[in-house]
Amino acid sequence: MPKVSVSSQDLKQISSLLPSIEKALPQILADFYRWINATPEIKNILDISTSKSEDLIKEQTNHWMQLLKNGPDDNFQEREKNIGRIHHQM
Repeated sequence: MPKVSVSSQDLKQISSLLPSIEKALPQILADFYRWINATPEIKNILDISTSKSEDLIKEQTNHWMQLLKNGPDDNFQEREKNIGRIHHQM
């Protein structure tokens, strides 16, 4: 995976939006996973249950907030793998 570069200026601009994003992100993700559950072609692939989608919402929120706060740091790929494992375990 190519290394993504985020400048300190980018992070500064993003930081002003973080409170709004952090507040809205869990609901956005809940709506996303609800949409997946209502879309048979996708649901059949992931077979997401309510309890699993709660885990995914938590992990996805953490992943995106860390990315927005710190840029693609050393833990970025590990968080991506963890989210993938949760999807795979469904």
